[in-house]
Amino acid sequence: MKLLVLYEELAGYFLSCVNAFAEKQKGKILIIRKEVNAVAPFQFSDSENVKIIDRSLFDEKTLRGIISEFSPDAIFCAGWGYKPYLEICLQYQKKLPIILGFDNWWNGSMKQRLSVTFAKSYFSKRFNRCFVPGKPQKEFALRLGFAENKIATGAYACDFNHFNNYYLSNKNSKKVYFPKPIAMAMKMFIVAALMSVAAAIEIGKQVGPVGFNASADTQTGAAIGANAGPLDVKAKVSPQDGAEFGANAGPAGFNAARAEGNRNARSSNVGSEAQTCVGASLRLSGALRMRAAAEGPAALSRLS
Repeated sequence: MKLLVLYEELAGYFLSCVNAFAEKQKGKILIIRKEVNAVAPFQFSDSENVKIIDRSLFDEKTLRGIISEFSPDAIFCAGWGYKPYLEICLQYQKKLPIILGFDNWWNGSMKQRLSVTFAKSYFSKRFNRCFVPGKPQKEFALRLGFAENKIATGAYACDFNHFNNYYLSNKNSKKVYFPKPIAMAMKMFIVAALMSVAAAIEIGKQVGPVGFNASADTQTGAAIGANAGPLDVKAKVSPQDGAEFGANAGPAGFNAARAEGNRNARSSNVGSEAQTCVGASLRLSGALRMRAAAEGPAALSRLS
């Protein structure tokens, strides 16, 4: 048997499956793939029964000639995103089993519903079988027009020999040095705690001391944060209730006492201006500064 595989970015697990298939079926496999991704530069080589071709090295006409010379008995096409692959499938659809592979889930979105309406006739001219991972993909395949007996599941697998060899080579050492659960949990807790402390220190460096200037007189009440930073939040306090900001607000907690009296209880004793500067480091991400202005007859009686 000869199988032509039209693929995108080749992965090790898939190539292992292909090699196993070639060995079991005693067949030849030709893989045409996308050029190697610089982000994941996996290097694969040919084997006795599997040949790999980089499609970027040939024009479309040359690739068709290579396929014709290979004379496949079946074609597997991974996805529908590369138009030249679809044209190759169209050429052989009435002659050979043409298998579409994809892992898209059916989620019932408006885009999918509109797509399947127009895709049925398009896909039926290019593919006659489908190979997908599981039930969500199978539902998508059914909606694309594939008959249930033409859909196979179980597409994804792993390179069992690769991982089993690691297991066998480390089996004896793990019996002696395998990390104990409690010890491992303690180590993870300590690392997390140290990371939190380091992050808090870094935030403290970025925020720095925050100055609050509070001044009060009978005309303007109190102004906190005369030098407020990029984010300036203003809160107004009524003559009846005053305001209390962050009675215990972390290391930078401050209290704005309740405004006294009403407009008829003005006292000349509060005509003087009281200024208080409070230096604090806010445990906040970013330079958050607050200014609160209390308008009324009474000044702030306490800042802590």
